[in-house]
Amino acid sequence: MRYLLFLGFFLIGLNALSAQQPWRLRGRVVEANGDPVIGATIASDGVLRAVSDAGGRFAFEVPERPAELVVRQIGYFARRIPLDSAEFPQRQLEIEILMTPSSVDLPEVGVTGKAMEVLFEENYRSVLLDYLFAGPDVLLLVEERRQTWLRLVADNGRVLDQLALPAPAIALHRSCTGGMHVWGPEMAWELTLSGRELDTFPHYSAALFHELVEPCVLEMGGNYVFRQTGPFRQSIQYYYYDPEKKVHPLAYVRDQVAEEQLLRRYREILAVYMRTLPDVDRDDILDNKTDWTDLTKVLDPDRLARMAESNELVAMLGFFQLMAEDSVYAPLFRSDSTLLLFDHVNQSLHCFRFEPFRETAVPIDYHLTGGWKKEIIVDEATQRYYARFSGGSEGVVLKEIDPTNGHLLKKYTPSESPYLSTRYRMRSGYLYCIGQANAGDPNRRLYKVNIFKGGK
Repeated sequence: MRYLLFLGFFLIGLNALSAQQPWRLRGRVVEANGDPVIGATIASDGVLRAVSDAGGRFAFEVPERPAELVVRQIGYFARRIPLDSAEFPQRQLEIEILMTPSSVDLPEVGVTGKAMEVLFEENYRSVLLDYLFAGPDVLLLVEERRQTWLRLVADNGRVLDQLALPAPAIALHRSCTGGMHVWGPEMAWELTLSGRELDTFPHYSAALFHELVEPCVLEMGGNYVFRQTGPFRQSIQYYYYDPEKKVHPLAYVRDQVAEEQLLRRYREILAVYMRTLPDVDRDDILDNKTDWTDLTKVLDPDRLARMAESNELVAMLGFFQLMAEDSVYAPLFRSDSTLLLFDHVNQSLHCFRFEPFRETAVPIDYHLTGGWKKEIIVDEATQRYYARFSGGSEGVVLKEIDPTNGHLLKKYTPSESPYLSTRYRMRSGYLYCIGQANAGDPNRRLYKVNIFKGGK
């Protein structure tokens, strides 16, 4: 009897000891070449557990067996690591986590490179929706037979991996931390990349994407810069949160003349539209009880479509949209330890630095030249800045900008220029764009054009 009592107490104590014993995880966060990734955050089951040290090492304990790890660091694709099948000998796990940079430094091409290559071509079953650079590769968003796909291709177009999305998507987006998101009418997803294998985190709402992810445009030294667009897209406000989460204004760019013109035209359109409404609805607008007087929502496509139901408004709305498309263009870029704001309204290039905060500015006038297409393209590998112009019969013309003084350096006219090109991006001296071979071919292609093949 005493033996049985002893055995019972022993088993109870053993179970209690086992229940108190934590689960221990340790390891390293590294790049493919073995270099440590410093400052990566390691979370398990939604809780931050550790931050990697100077050697990329981390260690932590949890009271229950973890289901997965999520590892993040600015400039890298996030990693999601399921642990369901992982073995925990004596409740311990040692793991090496490989992180993939979201951008990569590639050598600039020379005049010996090919003039133009095609990385993807549409057909009657497929549509290319968007693309982004993903490390040394290219990420495509493709719709095929009503199914939306993420497709990772090498820089020569070879397919490396693909992933079907569970719902329709519209575009790709690189966040201020370097991560990639894909968003659609209802849902959005953050992408993960393990080596060259695509995956996503669980979906979240598209509304949350537009509210939190999309407005954050840059990060530098723990400062997160956000952008807010004003009425009729005729003003842009930049502000940032410092490491202590305090908000500060950074810059405000406004085309006051254009904004006032659009406001007058909108009031004329609204007055005509109100004549088609019942008295109750008209009174609500006059009393500001609806969002029809909210100038930040004036260009909402659904609202414009409702107003266009009146034949009297079709021409007015067309002219109004045309004016609004000529929006303020004041892009902000990061260049090493500085932020560069190209203010084309006030004809100035601003340079911002943090710790301590200081601002300098130089005049610019290249955008006053004929053919200016209101776009600056940054080579993501070399950090060179190019203003895009229309060259008429020459096609696309790029003029390199010196970011220290705003002067133009060189002019590049690629020998090949696709028809009706859009969505320009640049890497290592290659200009990427979506375009057509000619006016008679409706199928679009993703082109890779060597800017050094042509006149300078």
